[in-house]
Amino acid sequence: MTGVPTGSLQGVRVLDLTRVLAGPFCTRLMADMGAHVVKVEPPGGDAARQFEYITPEGVSGYFMQQNCGKEDICLDLAHPGAREVVDRLVRVSDVVVENFRPGVMGRLGLDYESLQQLNPSIILCSISAFGQNSPYAHRAAGDMVVQAMSGIASLTGDPDGPPQTVGMSMSDTSGGVHAFGAICAALYHRSVTGRGQFIDLALADCILWQNEWASQYLFLSGGEQVPRRYGNRRPILIPGNLFRGKDGWVAIVASTDPGWRNLTEAMGLSHLAEDGRFVDRVARMAHRDELEAIVEEWVGSFESVQEVEELLADRGGVQCGRVRSWKEMMEDEHVERRRLVSSVEDPLMGATPVMNSPFRTEGVRSEARGPAPLLGQHTYDVLGELLGCSNGEILEMINANSVHADPVVMMELVQRLMEG
Repeated sequence: MTGVPTGSLQGVRVLDLTRVLAGPFCTRLMADMGAHVVKVEPPGGDAARQFEYITPEGVSGYFMQQNCGKEDICLDLAHPGAREVVDRLVRVSDVVVENFRPGVMGRLGLDYESLQQLNPSIILCSISAFGQNSPYAHRAAGDMVVQAMSGIASLTGDPDGPPQTVGMSMSDTSGGVHAFGAICAALYHRSVTGRGQFIDLALADCILWQNEWASQYLFLSGGEQVPRRYGNRRPILIPGNLFRGKDGWVAIVASTDPGWRNLTEAMGLSHLAEDGRFVDRVARMAHRDELEAIVEEWVGSFESVQEVEELLADRGGVQCGRVRSWKEMMEDEHVERRRLVSSVEDPLMGATPVMNSPFRTEGVRSEARGPAPLLGQHTYDVLGELLGCSNGEILEMINANSVHADPVVMMELVQRLMEG
C-alpha cells in the first residue's frame, strides 16, 4: 500500500479507469487530498507512459506528473476474469472515474445502471470531449480538437494572424479540475441523501463556461458583438497588454481610473490622467492604440523590464509583471514558498521532483503522496489485501492473461505468490 492517507478525502476509495490527462488529472487531485486511488491500466499500460519527457530509466515525466500517489493494477477488461475483478472493486469503491469515448462503458457492461446494481451508492464521473448526448459525442477528440471546436482557438493569437491553441492542454486540465469539484459535491450529496450520482462532464462545456466575457458580448448585444482575437490585449482592460522593453516583455494593467492615475504618475506623465483622450474608461478605449504606444515608449526607456516591474510592483491599482520563462518561474522563490514542488521516491530513479497540486488547506495535508506506480505494481495489494483473493486465485488470473504487469513487477509477484 502507498501508506496511510491523511487529508480532506481520507477514507474515500476511487476506482480510476482513466488514461492520459483529464481523468488522471482529476484523480491525482483526489489522491493528493488523501483519497485511496486504484488505477486500472490496460495491457501495455496507459498511453501516457510513452509521452515525453522520457528519462534514461524509461520513465515518462508526463505519466509521473498525473499519477503520483496511486495504486496500480493492469487488467484486460475484455477478459471475464478481469471483469470480475473490476466488479469487486466497484463494490468496495465510492467513486468510479472514466474518460472513454461515450458508449464504451456501456459496451463493457460498466454503465451507471450496471454499476448501481453492484453498488447502489456509487458515484460515476464520465469525462469526455463533448459529453454523452452531444451530436459530437461519437467523435475522437482531445484537447487540441476541443480548443478548436469550442471557440477558444479563435480568440487566441494576433488579431491579423491565424487562430492558435493555448500552450498547454487547457481543456483537459480544466476538465480534470471541474470533475474533481463535481465529485466532491456528489460525495457531499451522498453524505446527506445516501444516494450516488452520475456525472456527465464534457471538456468543451468547461471551456465555454470558463470564458468570462465572450458569451455575454453575444447575449447582450443580440449577436451583434462577435468575440474576436485581441492578441495579448483583453477587451475589458485598458491599458492592458504585454509591452516590449529592451531585454524582454512586461505585462502592465491599469484599467481603473485610480490605476491609470497611478501609472501616469509612475511614468512622470501625470498630466495624461487629465488628457481628454484618456480622462475616463470610455475615452481610453477610443484611443487605445495611442495610449498603449505611450506606455510602450516609456517601458523602452529602461535598460531592463525588471526595473519597470520593481517600480510598479507596489503601486496600488497597477498590475505589473515581466514575462518569465517556465524555467525562470520554476526557480523563483514563489515556487518554494508555496510548496509547489515535492520530492517522491520513484522505484526506478529514487528521489524525484514532481509538481504538487495547488490546494493549501490549514491543518490538512494536500500534496503528492508518493511516486507514480509501475505498471501493475500493486497487483497483490489490490487483489490479495483489498479484495481478499488467495495466492492461488491470483496465479490463476496471471496464467489466464487477465492480469498483466511490468516484467520486473510480474517476476517479483509470481515469486511472492509461489513462496506464499
